[in-house]
Amino acid sequence: MRMTNTTGCLNKSESIATIHAAIDAGIQLINTADFYSSGYNEMLIGEALNGHKRDKTFISVKFGGLSDPKGNYYGLDVRTLTIKNYITYSLKRLNVDYIDLYQPGRINLGIPVEETIGAISDLVKAGYVRHIGISEVDADTLRKANSVHPISFIESEYSLFNRRIETEILPTARELGIGAKKVSQIQDAIKAADITLSENEVKRIEAVIPESAIAGAAQPNGLLFKNGIMVR
Repeated sequence: MRMTNTTGCLNKSESIATIHAAIDAGIQLINTADFYSSGYNEMLIGEALNGHKRDKTFISVKFGGLSDPKGNYYGLDVRTLTIKNYITYSLKRLNVDYIDLYQPGRINLGIPVEETIGAISDLVKAGYVRHIGISEVDADTLRKANSVHPISFIESEYSLFNRRIETEILPTARELGIGAKKVSQIQDAIKAADITLSENEVKRIEAVIPESAIAGAAQPNGLLFKNGIMVR
């Protein structure tokens, strides 16, 4: 959910009104990350949900992404010793007692996925997390993660321009009873289709999508991290 940039809310009142309208329309899923705008996004959601019944929303949070002051992502930290710290601050910013779905933003190739999922499993046992998710992994990694604790969702890029997960990942998810959330970016789809936008069309897109969201968008499926550094 991109309603914030590196300095805070783009339009606080409008953003909160949008969240309220979504809830009133029956939309339950609120998807965010602790590294979206250095926590501003979570604080916005926390303020918007104040006074609303907690069971009316399903909050999904990704953690571990590292970004510079300009919002550019440069690495990942999902070490087990950092996870309790991440969720402590997320709970405080969101002003909630638990998170419905908690997942690493990406998997670090230098850390066994079993260790990362094991640390989140401890949070489930403690009551701070209800479900565990995982993002942008292959079928083998998905199986390893699920062997430690049942994985509820996998988040992966999936569109008409990128259907790679249909080969192994989606069949594995179905076999294990794991749900799937798709992510994609408008600019990637445009590039894949070799579309040239007019100046007016670009302005129309920029009017609804902040530049910071485009510049710091998640990378395509297959992006992983090794020792905290992005690799393909």
